[in-house]
Amino acid sequence: MILVGIDVGTTGVKGVAISDDGELLATAEEGYPLSTPQPGWDEQGPADWWRAAKAVLARLPDGAIGL
Repeated sequence: MILVGIDVGTTGVKGVAISDDGELLATAEEGYPLSTPQPGWDEQGPADWWRAAKAVLARLPDGAIGL
């Protein structure tokens, strides 16, 4: 069995695939921009999260997914 973990963070999505005995099988990362339209404002686009998550998953083996 393969387990896939996805982390949606401030600057990108990171993913990891491990075997059920804990062996690291693969990692992947896809970045996206952080918009700062005014001082003290930070914004992200949910479409960027989705695009990056799909790109990361495409580079990892298929498996059960945890977010």
